Amino acid sequence: MGATAFYGWPYPDPGSDVDVPRDIKALADKLELMKNGFTIPTGDLSVGLLTDVAGRYLRFRRNYQSAQNEFRAYCSGSAWSVVGMSNSVDAVTLSLFLTGVLQVTNGGVDRPLPFATYADIKNITLTSQANNAVTVTFPNGRFTATGTFPRPSVQVTAFGNVSYYGYSSGSGNASCSIGVCHRDSTAASATVETHMMAIQMNPTVTPGRAVVEPEPATRVATCHTEECENADIGIDVIDPDNEVHCGPCGVIVEDVVPVRKRK
Repeated sequence: MGATAFYGWPYPDPGSDVDVPRDIKALADKLELMKNGFTIPTGDLSVGLLTDVAGRYLRFRRNYQSAQNEFRAYCSGSAWSVVGMSNSVDAVTLSLFLTGVLQVTNGGVDRPLPFATYADIKNITLTSQANNAVTVTFPNGRFTATGTFPRPSVQVTAFGNVSYYGYSSGSGNASCSIGVCHRDSTAASATVETHMMAIQMNPTVTPGRAVVEPEPATRVATCHTEECENADIGIDVIDPDNEVHCGPCGVIVEDVVPVRKRK
């Protein structure tokens, strides 16, 4: 009996006697061991085809503290997501959109994460001055927003010094000016440790919201495949141009109706 070099899968070689049931069982027993772990020494593990029009999940499941926990990696047309679930309820979703926006969804609330940040500490020296400023140059390509607005939002603090307040000016995507000013605007001499942070929320807009608001769902797709985890659950979809496939079971969903007709 021969065996493959890496996985050790058995096969009858020319010198083996003929015993089909034995040989098939030997191979089946060896394949059954894959449940304990599977190694791919070279190459990639692919889920789905580039010609697929439906999103695909890669799932990892475990029962932990009496909860059916699941981690999903998902690819769709506009975003890549990893989803943490407990007892079939979305707990946390981390999505990366084609636009470059990174977003966490938790508790049903979308929470965009900064697209780019930069922090620095400067010692600003005042010599008989009420205020003084220095230029901070950002790493090349760190920020992409330009113009008066949007641009990186810059916050400045005079660290541990209540006699001065921090300010910024001239903010762009390449540099900004940060300074400190004496609170009563009188001239003084001091060296003030100054902390700054610049934040750009996403590729084109700075504060607090996504580049593009999510499109409203126009259709509701309902899979009716028995034992499918999405069976008889309406799933919102956005004006599909192609067939709608059920993520869990993969069948083509025939029951696709406008949102207004959902009961």
